[in-house]
Amino acid sequence: MRGSGASRGRGRAATAALAVALAVGAGGAARAEGGVGIPVFQLATLGGETFDSEQRLSERVVLISFWRPNQSRSARLLAELERLRVDFSGAADVEIVSVVSGDVDLDQARELVEGMHLGFPVLLDPERTLYGAFEVIVSPTSWFVDARGVQRFKLAGYRRDFPEVARAHLDVLLGKISEQRHIAQLARAEPRSPKHPVRPFARRRLALKFLERGKDEAAKVQFRLAWESGPDGAPAGVDLGLLLLREGEAEEAMEILSEVAELLGNDARAIGAKGLALVRVGRPDEGVPLLAQALEAEVPEPLFYYEMGRHKEQEGALGEALQLYKQGLELTVQHRPDSGSDPTAPPSEAP
Repeated sequence: MRGSGASRGRGRAATAALAVALAVGAGGAARAEGGVGIPVFQLATLGGETFDSEQRLSERVVLISFWRPNQSRSARLLAELERLRVDFSGAADVEIVSVVSGDVDLDQARELVEGMHLGFPVLLDPERTLYGAFEVIVSPTSWFVDARGVQRFKLAGYRRDFPEVARAHLDVLLGKISEQRHIAQLARAEPRSPKHPVRPFARRRLALKFLERGKDEAAKVQFRLAWESGPDGAPAGVDLGLLLLREGEAEEAMEILSEVAELLGNDARAIGAKGLALVRVGRPDEGVPLLAQALEAEVPEPLFYYEMGRHKEQEGALGEALQLYKQGLELTVQHRPDSGSDPTAPPSEAP
């Protein structure tokens, strides 16, 4: 079972307390002889131990994966990592590690790790220092590092051909196969993906049509598939987060929308959605300014107006609250199926 809010708070505080000095940049030399090297670091593990990169990773081929709790694609990746760990357990020159970054629910992470019986280290990166050093944008992301400490291959998101691709990367870095065979194995792995995969934008349009017909669960499935397909699915991540907020799933929405906001940068709808999630998880001081930014950009999302209206009402600004409620209601009416608007249009085409 997931821990209570209080225990999650204690877990997050423990993360900061357990994190040991992370030597990056001026504090520690990168372990490489050319190319982009990994930083020297010490981090706490989920089990409370200290992981020293110089002791554990020096002169080894490393697979390091960044993941987040509450993500089905991260759970799938963890299962594949455990299979790889078992397969390469006899190789002393290979190390597989994973990292959870930022303000995460440690109780949920621990429950997942223990339930899957994972045998590789899970490192805690509360300040996202490693996350930034490896230029992670989407979770999960895996990096393959050679024995000199140089970052060689990157896999962003979860792919159905991850097992084959990962083994090919590890084998070439270990010198077990040639570069030519490496390329051939990667080519053979690709057919596991559909010959004509459904693009994230197409899935998003389908999901929006389901929403129009009141089929929220079907819409959620398509939004999630689009979002989990990779960075191109970020707009669907906004939709998924907003749908989860409507259903009262604020914590899961917060996880998704935090990641989406990083991917989409200055996108006003993503900013507003993150602001709404922050308010719903009890962080209005952070969320309200983001909502205001979205409203200033005139993002046509009724939830933003309703939430800001509630905020103004609580402040006693009843006139402003009434105006915001009215604008939210007008947008709701515009987006009804019989209103003539096209809810499947991408944001740039929306009326």
